[in-house]
Amino acid sequence: SSMAKASNLQDQKVTSARSLNELDTVIGRRIKMARINSGMSQIELARQLNLSVQMLQRYERGLNRVSASRLRDLARIVN
Repeated sequence: SSMAKASNLQDQKVTSARSLNELDTVIGRRIKMARINSGMSQIELARQLNLSVQMLQRYERGLNRVSASRLRDLARIVN
């Protein structure tokens, strides 16, 4: 019974990790759309955020998680 509980806990961790990855992808797409809608290039936005272009690209593709403070800075710049 305790093994079943451990297995269930592991399943929950995998599921939550997967949904977090999906959320990172959605946020990344929205960052890209907001950047494009504001008429900015990746180079311009990265420079204003004090980021490398590569890191911005990773955010836009959902490969890196964006912190709340970085999202706030992004919103201020593109809006």
